[in-house]
Amino acid sequence: MKKLILILLVGSSMIFAQDYEKQSVYFSANFGLYKSGDNSNFRNLGSQRLGGGIGFGFRIVGNLFFYTRGQYVAKSDFTGVYDNRYLDTDLSIVNNIGTANASMSQLVLNSGLQYNIFLAKDLSVGFLGGVTYTMVDQEARSFSGVLLNRIANEWFYGYFGGATLEKRFKRSNLTVFAEGIYNYINDQSVFFRDILSGMNFTIGGRYYLAN
Repeated sequence: MKKLILILLVGSSMIFAQDYEKQSVYFSANFGLYKSGDNSNFRNLGSQRLGGGIGFGFRIVGNLFFYTRGQYVAKSDFTGVYDNRYLDTDLSIVNNIGTANASMSQLVLNSGLQYNIFLAKDLSVGFLGGVTYTMVDQEARSFSGVLLNRIANEWFYGYFGGATLEKRFKRSNLTVFAEGIYNYINDQSVFFRDILSGMNFTIGGRYYLAN
């Protein structure tokens, strides 16, 4: 039974996709929320950040597309718990928990593959995966203005996975979509850990160029 459902799903997807084989290249724009984890030394500081971005993709073969997207998210002048970790002369870790005023901006670049499965003639779900690069500018200061620490336009890498739900319109090259992506970022810096990885929820539109 499971095999039959899978065959029917793939078969119908191939039939529906034939109507859109001329739409091989797209440009996209998106807006949404980046939600990072709170289990970090920089807890609750800008864990929810808004931003927007643009993307580009092209068909490789069938329903398989090359996928790339950039999104800029930022938040400034917010307050939260900061773990001012440092090393003393004996190289043992010392923690000084307190509050800080902070700002953060993050450019997230995703590049990988997108595979679409058509649920109906005008509706598809796409599965996404690939590598992530992100540039971070982040600062934390005490309320008296003393700089606690900063990441100044530093690059980190990782990978991503997610899904997109896309709605097409009859006789139109414009589509709308909703997307959810999880970015894992290898952000093992001394003071800031596990603050860059997170879920990215966006909505947007794609414009397909006809061949």
